[in-house]
Amino acid sequence: MNKLSIFFLAVLFFSAQLNAEVTLTIQDHTKVMKFLIDHPVALKNWLKSRGRAGNVSSEEVFNFISTHAGKRSSTEVLYIVNKARSLNRRTRAINPGGNYNDIMQKIQSARNLEELRLILSREKNRISRVRTRNRRIISLSMGLEIASQIIEDGIANGIYSPDSYAAFLGRKRTRGIWNALKDELLDTAKHDVAGAIIGAFIGPEGAVGGAIAASSASVAEVVLDLVLNPEPAY
Repeated sequence: MNKLSIFFLAVLFFSAQLNAEVTLTIQDHTKVMKFLIDHPVALKNWLKSRGRAGNVSSEEVFNFISTHAGKRSSTEVLYIVNKARSLNRRTRAINPGGNYNDIMQKIQSARNLEELRLILSREKNRISRVRTRNRRIISLSMGLEIASQIIEDGIANGIYSPDSYAAFLGRKRTRGIWNALKDELLDTAKHDVAGAIIGAFIGPEGAVGGAIAASSASVAEVVLDLVLNPEPAY
């Protein structure tokens, strides 16, 4: 795929945002993650009332947001989640193929956010040089581009930074706890990449919805763990 093809993909993505039927944006992903960070106690109480204290699914998180956002009149977040839920259900039967597995193996090897960004950049450049009309390759290229934008916006807004979760850590903010939290949030970023790439197989909005679904459960588990165990022993 040449640079002109990437340009047309970008035009498709940003034009889609102007369509009343295609409304999810990169920033919508960040809004959902920040909603979860901002409502830790409500999330804990909601999950505990349903007998859950870990291994949270994206569907459970969507149900929480739908209930809590409605009570708080957060209609924008409610709309984003309903769209993401619908899109995510459409991606469940997708088999992205071997190229996806190869890319995700490299993504999983990242030891920090900087390495993750470098791997994303390298894979984007590698895929963009492939001249093809193969839909899988085009979807991979789109997914990598959108994943990269999601990661950059998340970094800019503190989604992957322990600082954003500091209020839940109590007084015991040791280097070990901080590093463990950084590792958990790196996993969240990797979930974002995986969700965006798979979601891209149904289009650019699907990539955003896929990332929201993939990382919402991860962020919820981080928040829940910090609320239930504000001073964990690492």
